[in-house]
Amino acid sequence: MTRDYVRVLAPTLFEYLLTRPSIPFAEWAGISLRRWQPSSEPVILTGLAGSLTPGLPVGTVVIPRRVGLTNDQMRECDPILRLVLATSASDRGFPVVDGDLLTGDRLIVGDARARWAQRGFVAADMETGFLPTGIRFATVRVIVDSPDEDLSMKWNTPIPAVLNPTLIRQAARLARDAPRFTLRAAGIVRGALAGVERV
Repeated sequence: MTRDYVRVLAPTLFEYLLTRPSIPFAEWAGISLRRWQPSSEPVILTGLAGSLTPGLPVGTVVIPRRVGLTNDQMRECDPILRLVLATSASDRGFPVVDGDLLTGDRLIVGDARARWAQRGFVAADMETGFLPTGIRFATVRVIVDSPDEDLSMKWNTPIPAVLNPTLIRQAARLARDAPRFTLRAAGIVRGALAGVERV
């Protein structure tokens, strides 16, 4: 698989640095895709997400069928890209949740999780829904925070949050979980790329 066929986007620098060794042509897209230059190639986004429902614990693999924005716009993910991602996840022993993903311009935490869960969303990210219309896309996200393991809104500015002594427990949990879950998502994408070549 080459980047001439599909572009693999990793949002944060952290996710990009962990994804790049297994997917050399992965691109650092930036939070809210601020660094990404759109093109017509199909796109797979890889990375972390937050659960919106208590029944979706950390480590869960989410490959949504649809992605929505907070302004009520909804888009369908590409079924072929979804299939190869789901097959790759299954081959690695990870069950897949395929409910709707919400994209926000900031973290969805606290009481906002329940409000969006009531509207049918299972998880939230800050990138997928911002892809331009007219391109094929899918995303694989691994849950790193949840209603049971909530995050402070202060994580919208990560560097100050890491240095904040009141967030030390959350920082320790993220330091434990974020790397392995980022690698989980990247491994699923890497396995899926061979499937994309066959379709």
